[in-house]
Amino acid sequence: MQQSGKLKIPTHRIFFALWPDDAIRQQIHRQIYPVFDHPQGRKVPKQNWHITLAFLGNVSDEVYSCVQSQADMVTGKSFELELDIIGHWSRPKVVWLGCSQKPAALDALFGNLNQQIADCGYSPEYKIFQPHMTLMRKVTRKPKPLKFQPVKWQCIEFVLVESKVDDKGSIYKIINTWKLS
Repeated sequence: MQQSGKLKIPTHRIFFALWPDDAIRQQIHRQIYPVFDHPQGRKVPKQNWHITLAFLGNVSDEVYSCVQSQADMVTGKSFELELDIIGHWSRPKVVWLGCSQKPAALDALFGNLNQQIADCGYSPEYKIFQPHMTLMRKVTRKPKPLKFQPVKWQCIEFVLVESKVDDKGSIYKIINTWKLS
């Protein structure tokens, strides 16, 4: 396909993630938003909540196929994730939900996945993995401390997601799912 004398390479904007089911999303919504009084910022729609394991960005069809094949070789054990802290990063201006105790099985999954997809030319954007679920963007000030009941999530799979952006924001579509043992 030619455009202005240049070859246009088809791309997919993708990432690997832990993807909560609707029950976990509802529990987070019930537990946190009622006590979350922070009008300054943009709430991330609950259907977009996830924990990123590897963000690859825009990739070619070749890399897209490669990372899916490599993900087939990832091994990992299921684990319980207790989401019990709210954090704020001033640099990207986000408020997030995370865990104070990271399960060893989650670290192992992160390491194994990143090692496998490295064969496709991927290198992680960070060395230390801090699992978090972005709840709000464009937050200019740190929220007040919140008291809420921790959300316990049994993670039994990870997914590959394709992201598209339109005038309403990001739209995520799960492309593939891999079960954890």
